[in-house]
Amino acid sequence: MKPEFKEYLESISLSTVMYEAIVKNYDALNLVVNVEFEDIHFSEKISSGGNREYFSLWAFTPKLICKITVGNIANNDNRIVIFKGGENIARFNVNDFNYDLINPIETSILDCTIRTFDMDIPFGIYASGNNCNNLIKLIKKYIITNE
Repeated sequence: MKPEFKEYLESISLSTVMYEAIVKNYDALNLVVNVEFEDIHFSEKISSGGNREYFSLWAFTPKLICKITVGNIANNDNRIVIFKGGENIARFNVNDFNYDLINPIETSILDCTIRTFDMDIPFGIYASGNNCNNLIKLIKKYIITNE
């Protein structure tokens, strides 16, 4: 895993168990896809009860978007989904809560849903707190393309 990916994961205040599970899942994803990922995002958000919910690790290249669902960590219950990005994005929507698109606060939440042309399945990517800015950066780079 690239040092900047580790720095990013450390910046979003994950538990040691979750951090280690994400690194393990990233390594597994690399075995399946065997490409150099340019960016990653860990999908998580704060629930209405104030607890943090963990969903999936996303990895991006200019042509591929990969999602590995972090299921039951103890049972290694994970799923990998790989789809083409760029022009394959049919539509997406972004909802924000307590987020001014510049300065996230601890209760800020972003919710992005993507649909692709080749798979009519919605994919949700979430972020809370300071993780919101990372998601916005990736939406601009990989979801909203000028090509």
